[in-house]
Amino acid sequence: MYLEELSDHIEDVSVECQTDMFLDKPATPLFIPAKTGRDAATQIEEGELFDFDVEVQPVLQVLVGKTIEQALLEVLEEEELANLRAQQQVFKEIRDAELVEVQRLEERERRLRVEKVRITRNKTMKVTSTLEQRYVARTVLDMLIQDVTNQRLEAFQMKE
Repeated sequence: MYLEELSDHIEDVSVECQTDMFLDKPATPLFIPAKTGRDAATQIEEGELFDFDVEVQPVLQVLVGKTIEQALLEVLEEEELANLRAQQQVFKEIRDAELVEVQRLEERERRLRVEKVRITRNKTMKVTSTLEQRYVARTVLDMLIQDVTNQRLEAFQMKE
């Protein structure tokens, strides 16, 4: 059996360690493969290969020409679109003026129709009123004539 000492104190140990500072690594040199074979050289005198100013002229003329042509086409297209917008605006103004004129004429026609109906109604009422007056006058006249005729007949019969 083993004997073990009992205590309230727990053993603890601290250990520290420090790393060395890293030194910057030198840049890796470029890899240059070892030469194989023999070196050769070609000597070119000035003017032997090509003259840049002379060789570039046709290419430059084509580029400038195409650019100017494209710019002119765009300007013409913009002018055409502006003309179309102006024509549409003029057409819209004419159409609006015509619509206003049509509405004015329709309103005038409606007023004339209403006036015509009113005049016709007034004439009908006048004719009806005149006919009623004539009818009443005739009826009254018929009654008077009948009364007068009856009175004369009675007077004539009395004289006999």
